[in-house]
Amino acid sequence: MHQNSATIRIQANRTPPSLFAAFSLMLIYAMAFMSVTYAPVWVPAIAARYTIPLVHVGVVVSLELGAVALSSMLTATLLDTRHLRWPVMLGLIISISANLIAAVSATFAAFAMARVIVGFANGFLVADVNRRAAQTEVPSRIFAGQLFVMAVLAAIFFATAPHMIAAWGAGGPFFYCASAGVVSLIAVFWLPVTACPLTTEPANVTFRVTFPGALMLGAPTLIFITLNGVWPYISAAAPGAGVGLAGFSTLLAIGAVLNLAAPMISGWLANGRISPALAITLGVCAIAATVVFLTAAKNAMLFGTGVLFLPFSVMFVIPFYLDLLVRLDKSGKCVAASAAFIAVGFAIGPAAGGLIMEHAGLAGLAIGGGVAMLLTLLATWFVLMHRLKVAPSLD
Repeated sequence: MHQNSATIRIQANRTPPSLFAAFSLMLIYAMAFMSVTYAPVWVPAIAARYTIPLVHVGVVVSLELGAVALSSMLTATLLDTRHLRWPVMLGLIISISANLIAAVSATFAAFAMARVIVGFANGFLVADVNRRAAQTEVPSRIFAGQLFVMAVLAAIFFATAPHMIAAWGAGGPFFYCASAGVVSLIAVFWLPVTACPLTTEPANVTFRVTFPGALMLGAPTLIFITLNGVWPYISAAAPGAGVGLAGFSTLLAIGAVLNLAAPMISGWLANGRISPALAITLGVCAIAATVVFLTAAKNAMLFGTGVLFLPFSVMFVIPFYLDLLVRLDKSGKCVAASAAFIAVGFAIGPAAGGLIMEHAGLAGLAIGGGVAMLLTLLATWFVLMHRLKVAPSLD
């Protein structure tokens, strides 16, 4: 009887969030991943500011991502602050302050320390808001909205980055991140909270690292390893595909706008309009195809298709994976931990891609990406059939 009552209470918590509450979940998540997304702009700028090799700044990027991964994992497994708002406010204040310190640091050591602090604060934030998002009526719509807001902020940033760097120097990107943090701090007042204490949750929704859960955390990790293993090196493939610098820049600009539609489509399809099996299968196959187009196809049209639709495919498919994590673990801890695994993918991808490029060239990237996506599909189908009892049919 107690378990049934607790289950009913949990289901009652799964209510549609208000517009402002949904926006707060989306904005805080997007803000937490901003600096990593903008790394191609600030890494060379910081290297020039401190007159150090790019590789040294790259190490700082890895340290920040490692801090995000560690902090989000610890938050997912040890903390549950869904019934409070002040920890999120504190995390945002720390993130804003550290971003401002990074923007004006006189020494590279101070800059590196500030970025690690940002990583720890942001890791907590993404884990916290994702657990709150898992309680909403249709979590996949919130997850899609998070990616949409991230894409909007990125489009604004990349459009204004040259002027930002000219006006504020190498610290410009971090002032931008701090500004988004201030807006997020205001949005905390609409952050949804749960009135259900942890003691009322039934035992079957407690966090456990099960084999299906590990597979569903590992699948997005493989996707982000593949994306970040290929994306930094596509400029090397452009000349072989007959695409010049001007055409390549145009494709990137069009792709940045096109990416805005991916999470919107995911959010619209999520409410029973498409089966997760079909959505994920189409998305992962599209990722594999675009990787081949970018690395192995010596054709301008196929290369352009890859540039436009590789990030698009990733942003389309990730909300469905996060929704499956919610179905596997109703406590929301699994989806909170997903930020750690995504950060791992961001960190491993460029190094893995560079190693493959060095020893096997672009063709090696094509093969590696295809194998990674095959493993991703096999893991997904296994969980759908054996844990969620859903056949991975394409209907």
